[in-house]
Amino acid sequence: MLKLIIISLIASCLAACVVDDNSGDWAQIDIIQAEYAATSAEQRFELAAQQICGTQAAWERVDGGIQCFTHRGARTGKVVQP
Repeated sequence: MLKLIIISLIASCLAACVVDDNSGDWAQIDIIQAEYAATSAEQRFELAAQQICGTQAAWERVDGGIQCFTHRGARTGKVVQP
């Protein structure tokens, strides 16, 4: 009986060493949250640029702001971010 108790204690200690504590998941959660924040910031910027230039206009990022274009490709103006 004592032998069985000792074996079960040793087996439970070995099993506890093998069990994953999921500590690696926290790092992955931080990475996902950072990607989500970057994506939502990019989407907000694109929406604001489209509203500034107009729904039918194209735009592109330039140094310090955006460049608006007509739907035919002519430049209409450069908007500088504060």
